[in-house]
Amino acid sequence: MTVADIADAIKRSVTARQAAEMLGLNPNPAGFCRCPIHGEKTGSMKLYPDQRGWYCFGCHTGGSVIDLVMACCGLDMKAAVAMLNDEFSLGLPVGHEATREQAEEAR
Repeated sequence: MTVADIADAIKRSVTARQAAEMLGLNPNPAGFCRCPIHGEKTGSMKLYPDQRGWYCFGCHTGGSVIDLVMACCGLDMKAAVAMLNDEFSLGLPVGHEATREQAEEAR
């Protein structure tokens, strides 16, 4: 599996709400919560269930569930992917090099 394949699998498996709740955010039923990136008193960050992404109308930042973990935890993509993989028990081969057979199969 390539890094892009793993990232796509995570984006298909984990919703923005699930990632936000894992991070300790408390979205309301409409999907709004306080943005941990810029610190605020009212919720301006919207979690989108269909696109599995998020957008903050206060700091104009958004993206995928991976981007959310990267922004909130100060992690790079590799660490954010590993964190989501572990937290949601996805069983993806994060951090493992593909064997020659697996690489040939992917082609």
